[in-house]
Amino acid sequence: MLTLGGRLRFSADVFYEKIRNLQVQATRYDPATQGTEYYSTNAGHVTSQGAEVDFQARPVPALTLSGGIAYVHAYVDTTGLECPLVDQANALVSAATPQPLNVCFLPSATATTTDVNVEGGMLPDSPEWSGDLVARYEHVIPNTSLAGFIQASANYRSAVNFSLNQDPETVQGAY
Repeated sequence: MLTLGGRLRFSADVFYEKIRNLQVQATRYDPATQGTEYYSTNAGHVTSQGAEVDFQARPVPALTLSGGIAYVHAYVDTTGLECPLVDQANALVSAATPQPLNVCFLPSATATTTDVNVEGGMLPDSPEWSGDLVARYEHVIPNTSLAGFIQASANYRSAVNFSLNQDPETVQGAY
């Protein structure tokens, strides 16, 4: 962290981590209820790497500016997930070894469930980019011991997929 006379604080960092056997929530279709059920499962191998920067500045005593930005490339490799419902009709039959990656398949001609093996998939609820910016102006109210302020903020988060099996129906766009 870098500070300049109490008027500026700045920090930055980079990171790289590998996680094995991460426990996450996954979904599967239940034909009996025709609904989706949630269950905990092992996500396999996760790699997360990126960088982040944040600052806080007081250019004048009444004004505070702060913000940050983060870039995260987090991806998952896992096998044996149920294929997203929207992709099941196009599943191919593949009893081959190794099994296909990032495509829905039936593990045999007589199989009744479709699988997907994900390699390099988006880690659920992990945006690639996020950032925020805040401006706050504070002023003492004359002849009182009170202060008032006005504040504005802006935030950004890139698209995320909420499903481990990379279901295109569970992607939330950037905002």
